[in-house]
Amino acid sequence: MNNQWTFGHSGGTTNGTSTILDSEPDSDRVAVTVSSYGIGIATPTETETRILITQH
Repeated sequence: MNNQWTFGHSGGTTNGTSTILDSEPDSDRVAVTVSSYGIGIATPTETETRILITQH
């Protein structure tokens, strides 16, 4: 995103939790998103987090 390399892992359960771990090695930053609202609900937050982190 924004010409920066990112990697991470995401997952969730059927009981309504989802998590995302993202790392941006070029900036030495890590973002963790934890949600208890349902599978996939953390994805919009992940997108916004990646945009904010890779802008700087």
